Amino acid sequence: MCIRDRYGHATRFIELAGEINHRMPRFVVERVVDALNSKGKAMRGAKILVLGIAYKPNVDDIRETPAAEVITLLMDRGGEISYHDPHVPEFPSMRKYEIKLSSRELTADEVRRSDCIVIITDHEAIDWRLVNENASLIVDTRDAMARAGYSGTHIFKA
Repeated sequence: MCIRDRYGHATRFIELAGEINHRMPRFVVERVVDALNSKGKAMRGAKILVLGIAYKPNVDDIRETPAAEVITLLMDRGGEISYHDPHVPEFPSMRKYEIKLSSRELTADEVRRSDCIVIITDHEAIDWRLVNENASLIVDTRDAMARAGYSGTHIFKA
């Protein structure tokens, strides 16, 4: 079935984009599972640090953020989740999600303690050098590491 706009034009392209966006959190979680498996680490009990939970870079707006769904799915799979977002100090209550987390300070120790870093929102205020130098595994949904000039076998694109 194809929805038509007010002029009678088919909006299949818009519908398809919506379908892809709806599936993306599950895809990201599968990439995290694959990345952890590649390092011999199980998802259950893995310490995962999510970088950025805002809807888009450099703002504090979390409405419609995919981070809520990604975090929920990671928790459902047994991951121990924390996050860092310089713009969102507390994960606010949302209509569909109740995630009781506070932003952690981004330090070398915090990154090293994590089995996997998952980049959801690529804020300019995040120290990408610190992340690259201390992370054993990164799943990058925004190509933030490449744009910051970093590459390597520890970085998985999602």
